[in-house]
Amino acid sequence: MEVSICCETYNHEKYIENAIESFINQKTKFQYEILIHDDASQDKTTEILKKFEKKYPDKIKVIYQKENQYSKGNRRIFLTELLSKARGKYIALCEGDDYWIDELKLQKQYDLMENMQDITCCVHRTIIVDEKGNATENTIPRGEVQQGRIEGKEFIRKTIINDNHYFHTSSYFFRKNLCLDLMEKLPKFLYISPVGDRAMLFYLALKGDLYYLQEAMSAYRIFSIGSWSSSISNSKEKMNIKNIEMVRMMEAFDEYSKNIFHKEIFEYVTKYNFQIFQFQLLGGKMLEKRYRRLFKDLSFPKKVYFILCALCPTLGKTYRRMKEIHTRRNKI
Repeated sequence: MEVSICCETYNHEKYIENAIESFINQKTKFQYEILIHDDASQDKTTEILKKFEKKYPDKIKVIYQKENQYSKGNRRIFLTELLSKARGKYIALCEGDDYWIDELKLQKQYDLMENMQDITCCVHRTIIVDEKGNATENTIPRGEVQQGRIEGKEFIRKTIINDNHYFHTSSYFFRKNLCLDLMEKLPKFLYISPVGDRAMLFYLALKGDLYYLQEAMSAYRIFSIGSWSSSISNSKEKMNIKNIEMVRMMEAFDEYSKNIFHKEIFEYVTKYNFQIFQFQLLGGKMLEKRYRRLFKDLSFPKKVYFILCALCPTLGKTYRRMKEIHTRRNKI
């Protein structure tokens, strides 16, 4: 078994068939398997998976959960549920609401990794489609990355500085042997990260260089039903929780990487803390020396408001509640 395709799904009845067919249609000169984790879906996803599992018993293996693992705090489904069962030399990732658009994707990445033994992970361009699968004008990455080898530590540094998720999960193709130690002891930054794919790529980039293929070979379905991006896009509370978790993850990664990116992480955490302080109306924190540069960039009304929050937190919170009530009434 040369490649294990690992797929996570939850309530993807509209999309999962498209994803699986894109796996099945891969043309390869080697054997590959498809491992799917169904996180106790409440729609017809499970029914669809059983149909495919029955049709391709030698190729598809599904792990069915009776209780939703994500809601119980298991954010690293791939690491805890799929990696240990994968038999392949290489791992390819794709979530249940995304899909591949090139039948030679696996073969192209496999050939490259076989010929370049020092590359830890191969990635490629991904098109962005809407909920119905219609292509948008955007891709990941947009075009600023040139095809070829990418030095691992420089990639991490650039990602932190620009806060840019350069490559999509559906493009990841990496060596399983690099991840064997994760099954014994999972680094804290990987376990607590709210953005697991970025943390995973950081881990692989610490191990060596990446390689980027400029061809578009997968599709990312933006704001699909049940997706993480959809769940937080309209919730300031969830976005604040995500920001707090990102700060914790980056601080843990700073420790894990022995502070070699400390300068970049310090600036990153400063920016995210400032957003957290705004949401929590911690005007006093925003006025501290570390955040003065960011405070200066605020509009004059916001500066006045957050100074008010610093002087009288209760008054600041009352004003926000009144403003939210007024906004809701206008919508009605």
